[in-house]
Amino acid sequence: MEIMNFFSKLSIVYILTAMQFNFCAIYYIDAEYGKDEWNGKFSAWQSDNNGPWQTLSKVNGTVLSPGDFVLLKSGNIWREKLILQSGDSTGYITYSSYGNGGKPQIRRSILANNESQWININGNIWELDAEFPLNSDVAFISFNNNSQIGVKVWEASNLDTQNEFWTDETNNNRTKIYSAANPAALFNDIEVIIHEEGIRGNAKTAYVILENLHVCYCGWSGIELSDETHDVIIRNCDVSYIGGGHQNGSVNVRNGNGINTQVRAHDIVVEGCRIKECYDSGIALQGYWAGGLEVNNIYIHHNIIRNCEYSFEFWGAATNSFIHDIFFENNTCVYAGYGWSHTQRPDPKGTHIQNWRFNGETARINIRNNIFYEAQETLIRTGCKTGTKPGICYNNNVFFKTTGDIAPYAWLWIYNGITYDYLLNESSDWQIETGWDRDSIFTDPKMADAENENYRLLDTSLCKNRGSDTGYLWDINATCIYRDIAYDLGAYEYINWRGTKNTFIDNFDNRKWNISDYNPNFWNYVTDNSAVKEIKEENGFLFFHNFGTDAAANLQSYIRRNINPDLDFFTNPLLFTVKGLNIKTENMDPAQAVTWILFPSETKDSYNCNDALRVEIKGDMSYSLAKKVNTSASGVYTILNSGNLQSLPVDISLSIDSKGYLLNFISDDEIISASGNHGISAADWNSDGSALFLQTRRATYTGDMKVYMDSIESVKLLTDDFGNNIVCNSAYETNFWYASIPTASRNIRETGSFVILSNFGPDVQINQLRSPLLPDINFFNSTTQVVVDGISMSGSALSNMRMLFISILSEENSSYNADDKIRVDIYGNNMVKLYMKVNGPGAVLAAADTLPALPHKIVCRIDKKYYDITFYCNDITRTFSGEHGITVADWGLPGSLMTGDSCFSLESKRGDTSGNTAEVKINSVSFSREYK
Repeated sequence: MEIMNFFSKLSIVYILTAMQFNFCAIYYIDAEYGKDEWNGKFSAWQSDNNGPWQTLSKVNGTVLSPGDFVLLKSGNIWREKLILQSGDSTGYITYSSYGNGGKPQIRRSILANNESQWININGNIWELDAEFPLNSDVAFISFNNNSQIGVKVWEASNLDTQNEFWTDETNNNRTKIYSAANPAALFNDIEVIIHEEGIRGNAKTAYVILENLHVCYCGWSGIELSDETHDVIIRNCDVSYIGGGHQNGSVNVRNGNGINTQVRAHDIVVEGCRIKECYDSGIALQGYWAGGLEVNNIYIHHNIIRNCEYSFEFWGAATNSFIHDIFFENNTCVYAGYGWSHTQRPDPKGTHIQNWRFNGETARINIRNNIFYEAQETLIRTGCKTGTKPGICYNNNVFFKTTGDIAPYAWLWIYNGITYDYLLNESSDWQIETGWDRDSIFTDPKMADAENENYRLLDTSLCKNRGSDTGYLWDINATCIYRDIAYDLGAYEYINWRGTKNTFIDNFDNRKWNISDYNPNFWNYVTDNSAVKEIKEENGFLFFHNFGTDAAANLQSYIRRNINPDLDFFTNPLLFTVKGLNIKTENMDPAQAVTWILFPSETKDSYNCNDALRVEIKGDMSYSLAKKVNTSASGVYTILNSGNLQSLPVDISLSIDSKGYLLNFISDDEIISASGNHGISAADWNSDGSALFLQTRRATYTGDMKVYMDSIESVKLLTDDFGNNIVCNSAYETNFWYASIPTASRNIRETGSFVILSNFGPDVQINQLRSPLLPDINFFNSTTQVVVDGISMSGSALSNMRMLFISILSEENSSYNADDKIRVDIYGNNMVKLYMKVNGPGAVLAAADTLPALPHKIVCRIDKKYYDITFYCNDITRTFSGEHGITVADWGLPGSLMTGDSCFSLESKRGDTSGNTAEVKINSVSFSREYK
């Protein structure tokens, strides 16, 4: 199975599941305010028994169905185990989060902060008064948020050093600790970790998604997937401080992996996770000694693994086993053996790749595009006892270790029929002997600050454009991967807004810098002068300001972004380029003393393609900005004062306050004076069919002007605080719907964070369901045309439609904005029409496999992975087996789309159409995006 076939399959199944909010159950779990006697179907208490559950035990005891969601409240902590239930091929069961705050935590620990919990036995020996699960010893003890970790001893008589502890496994797991005083008097935070996993999938668990969870303080594995687990996705999860429990039936052996899979696992994805401080491995694929086993189709990519004894462990001992299609790619693995467990182990190793042995057959085991950075002993350790191993491939990795060797010891092993027993010391020897890592490099990967967990690549990193083409669509930060030459190495793709590989600004070091300090990173500082140049952070924005009165003459030469900037300064005249939107002003006046350029910042993070951006110009020339938002074909820039906006470039979707403002320009306006609000209609855009559907609002002018390029400023979905039904009537004419509504049942409701507009009935007439002022969703008749953010779908007359759902993802305040997710489900007699007429006039997919040029704006994110829009419908014209990927050439697009101002690249996937269904994924970021 090819990697992207499988990966796309899992991702598409996830989308199918995520978009079936109307047909599955959603259960909310609130550890603080929930009650298990409630029905679990509301995120907050409503009335009677309508409210969230409280415990994971309630979840474990409830029979879930394929497609169900279990959502844990963000910021909450549970000290109990979550036991996974299986979905099936019709729908995954998803365990995720909701609400604001940190990822919900699942811990297998006992809080022991009270002095009354510790009983003095004798002198410096204290016993913990607590109840433990059966057959569960104490794995380790964390003091004061992991500043100290207790040391486990095997005999009570060995307790003679502060924080050493011993568990009597023969007597109810009584735990004693050596301490100069009551431990709770010495430490204000004590976590006693028991030998249990945080999340467990029992044998043959399948069709499960885990996302946005934090599993920590578990004495066994963080996430344990038992025998024959398959079709599981683990994404965007944190796993930390794991393992150290006494392995059952073993003498003085401790174990524990962050994510652990047992024998016969297959079709597993681990992506975008952060794993650290594990006793054994961050991620482990267990092979065991039993014969006849098979482990296959495991995809581990874009994860960060830190301070684990082994970053990745995989092995298969049986001679008749078959391990194949294992992909460990684009991971950043740092500081192997630097964690809490290294000094407590009887066998300290400290290596990133721990391949104990393969005694059976292997095929297509790929370890590629990874960063292996610093290890206590070896960077990789590989060995096997019998059999040829042509199917293991290490390549396009970067290795860096300040001391020691790459692989100084490998067991007696066989490669391509030749037996080796050697000590390798030099990287060149390693490449020559094994034939592996021919394209790998042995150098410092140049990460921003690995010691403080900032693993982004610097501009000078040799990891850029060094990787194999793995086909992944996003990196660990859910940032779209733009490929100009090749993939980068590690979990982070080096990106800027425009898709050119460039530099990030990391806002640390007291949040203030002099520009000249960043010559190799951000600014080309060619000509210096006496101007004050400073970068600082205020209210979440980075400020570049105070270029001084003498900046004008040399502005072009000394304040300029390195390569293909997102924001360039030029003079004369001054031109600002903000993600494809050109704003031209008058010639720069030297009297202008202050220019503010505002970038949003992230805590100890960097400027990336998902960040918001706004520009404020203050000074004598700022009035010009208001009338020069966008150029016309003739070069005339006086746009706004004449009520005429030209077609804009493709992508200016920039959110400022998570409320969907695309761009916000603030400046003085000495030319135009107006009162009240002025909405620019579609005709005002002077568009040719390729313009964005936007609404522009002008505020009341009192000496300044605000332009909101905001498609939903006055278009809102209004519900009450709990998302209860609201009838669309004349009371909402000014907000969303026109008043002319027939007698059919109409309501707006919220389900699972989706606002559902439904049941308009068969008697809906033209213009009766229509939003004022350039709506994002318009209904017309006949034939029915549904316009969703610029994508038109034509079907049969609306009178034949039994039910129409327009589902728009809402936020807590139930308002619809430009960053929200959008999906369309059409049910009724015209279902067969929708698939054939996704865009334009005609059955575009029915025969020729071509799609005409699409309008600009189809940016709608589903599951935060940049799927723009997905449509599901029956297709009675064509059927397909397997998956069919339509390339750019397949769209039959005119050349102007690839070269003009509206260009972007698309990927379209058709899913498995068995059962007479098909899927079209219109996705503007699958491969690349061009900005002109």
